[in-house]
Formats: sequence, C-alpha cells, structure tokens
Amino acid sequence: MVFTGILYLFFFFPAVVGMYYGAAFLAGKRQIRRILLDWILVGFSLGFYGWACFDNLYRLPCCIFLLWLCGIFLEDLHKHKKKFLVILLMAAVFVLWYFRYYHFTLSNISRVLPISFTDKTILEPLGISFLVFSAISYIVDVYRGTKAGSLMDVMLYMSFFPKIISGPLVLWKEFQEQRTEKKETCFTFSVGGAVCDLNRIMVGFAKKIILADTFGSTISHILEQEPHYDMGTAWLIALLYMFQIYYDFSGYSDIAIGTAGLFGYRIPDNFRFPYLSASVSEFWQRWHISLGRWFREYVYIPLGGNRKGIVRTCVNLSIVFLLTGVWHGATWGYILWGAVNGFFVVLERIVREREWYKRIPRVYKWIFTLLIIFFSWQIFRLSDEMEFGVIFSFFKELFGKIRYTDTYFHWNYFLDKRLVCFLIVAVFGSILPGTARIRKWYDSQ
Repeated sequence: MVFTGILYLFFFFPAVVGMYYGAAFLAGKRQIRRILLDWILVGFSLGFYGWACFDNLYRLPCCIFLLWLCGIFLEDLHKHKKKFLVILLMAAVFVLWYFRYYHFTLSNISRVLPISFTDKTILEPLGISFLVFSAISYIVDVYRGTKAGSLMDVMLYMSFFPKIISGPLVLWKEFQEQRTEKKETCFTFSVGGAVCDLNRIMVGFAKKIILADTFGSTISHILEQEPHYDMGTAWLIALLYMFQIYYDFSGYSDIAIGTAGLFGYRIPDNFRFPYLSASVSEFWQRWHISLGRWFREYVYIPLGGNRKGIVRTCVNLSIVFLLTGVWHGATWGYILWGAVNGFFVVLERIVREREWYKRIPRVYKWIFTLLIIFFSWQIFRLSDEMEFGVIFSFFKELFGKIRYTDTYFHWNYFLDKRLVCFLIVAVFGSILPGTARIRKWYDSQ
C-alpha cells in the first residue's frame, strides 16, 4: 500500500482518521480513550505494513516484542551495560547486513578470492533500513538514559504507518517525549493545526503525483523510445531526475508529516529547500534532515565529532558519508555517490575558514554546489546498474564524448509545452521558501 494508491486514499486513510477521531470524541473515560486510540493506530499501522509486505508481517510484531524486552533489560542493567549494548547493536547491524548486503558482500569476496558461495534467495523486508535505524535509536537512547517505553509505546514507535516504510526517521528520545505528553493530555484537537496538516498533505500529493511522477514517467519514456540519445536529451534526463528525486521524496515526507500531525504526533521536517544551499555541507543540512540527524547522533558524535582536531573531523565525516552511501543501496555506485559527497564536505571543512573562501560571493558558491549535486544525482540514478561503466558512459554522453548515429528522437521532441510548464513550477517551487511561512503560522497556533 502506498500513499498515492486508490486503496489508501479512499479506504485506508478515511477509515483510520474516522475511527481515531470518532474514538477521541465519543469514548468515555480518559484512560480507556487513550488505550483505544493507541490500539487503533497500532492496528491500522500493522495493517498498512502487512498489506504491502504480508509475508513479513509476522516478523515485525515479534521483533518489536524482542526490542521492548531488550530495552527493559538494558534500562535495569547496572553491570556490563556497555557490553550488552554492543551485542544489541551488532545484532541490529547483522540483521540489516543479512537482508540487504548479503549478496553484495559474498559476490565481491568471490571476485577477489577463489571462493564460491551457495546462492540463495533472501526476501528483503519492506522498510528494513528505517526499521533497523529506529531500533538502534531506541537501544542507544535507552542506554543513554532515556526511559524505556511500554510495549504499546515501542509498538507505535516502530510501526507508525506514516513513517514505517520511507521515514522520516524519528529518534526515540523525541518520540518518548511526545508519548509522555499524550499520556497527560490524551488528545487535543486544533482546527488550525488540522487545516495546516491537511494542506501539507495536499502539497505533498501535488509534489509527488503532478511533478515527480511526470518527470519520472518522462525519463522512462525517453529510455524506452531512445536508448541511444543525443547530448541534449542526456542533459534533459539529468535535469528531470534532479527535480524528480527532490519532489518525490519531499512530497512523500510532507504526506507523512501531515498525516502524523492529524494524530497529534510531530515528525521533524525532512527538507528545507536544499537547492538553495551554497555548499554541499549546507545541502546535507537541508536534505533528508532526519537521516543526517541520525548519523550525527549515533555515528559522528560517538566517533568524536569535531572535538579532536581537523584530521579526525575529516575522517569522521568521511566515514559518515561512506555509510550514507552504503545505507542507500548495496552497490558500488551508491558507495561512489556517498564518497563524492563526502569528499566535497571534507574539502569545505578544510577551506571554510580561509579568507579567500569567505570572499567568494554566495551566488557563485550556490552555482558550484548545484553543479556538484546535479552530477552526483546521476551517479545515484544509475547506481542500481551496479557497473561503473554505465555511469561513466552517461557522463560521456552528457559532454558529447559519445555520439550515436542511429538517434531518431532529439531533446526537443520530449520537451513539450506541458513539461516546460512543470519544470518552471519545479524550479520556483524548489527555491522559493513560501511554505516556510505556512509552517511558521502553524507553529504559532
């Protein structure tokens, strides 16, 4: 089940909202109302996940129950607490590695060493990366002193349907604070807040369905019609993908954030106009913010952050971005994409205090940053091809180093008036911070 599907829009979403608000206004005692609301959200969340991934539905409640037990035990443990934490983290990382990186690891070992492995089919559970990262957040935050949750708290934290498949990532310490507030207030309704949440959902749908899906279908149409395209068409594909990935992911995040808000839960912003950034470092403070916060909290700071000198800081940043690439997919292309972004972040960290760098006008930094992001997105787009040759060939096509004589359609065939209008909307929508005023108004209510 996806947010833009007919089943979700016309059946699931009205049902969960109707039952939740009906229980909130009609249930009698406060304690009973709170328990009922929790069960409604958990039940629908498991149904949402099970519809999309029925084969793995039985695993999720079992893993959540085990996670809850580990959290209780970790909270009460006084001796060997750190060792138990390490064991839990190793188990979580192993689960992610087994389901997502097993074949990648063994295939690369086979290339280097004369060792053959028995191939086997492993079905990757839906949203495994987000689930494992949420579990790590829960374990580490409990270890650091945040109170472990009840079984219902952990069930809702792990399975909450707006974020379970594609985020945004929510840290346990933040979610636990909201659960504490809701246990005291149970349910509060604000017309202004609900209107703003619905507006955000509608904006998310517009981003996803009108812009991102149009750009994505155009790219697919180009590749189907013309596998050998001219230089202009290559640039058109790259431009369309740059906006497709932004509006697809930010649109999904807006839907998730707005939906969670309707049930009284705050999910942090995931995008803050990243294409306005004047450095790659700033870009990653504006793009997929929840993932960046997760890596900062649980990788970068534990490694020492920026507290141990510039060399150690650069090493820590490099590790974070390599892991970011690995997290996105099990191919060398994603690792290359993470390494490219990490290289420029480290470079900026080295030169940012230099006088010559400070004197560069922001507009030039912005243009240079956009070019880096523009080209790095092409590495990301082609990373599933699993071969560097495909990536390098596309860059040769971009700069006219490869020219085909059997090209039947050129860029102006695909760039019709409708697509031009959508691209204009996409450009202004990605750099004009109009929605920030809506968010500011909502926060003031």
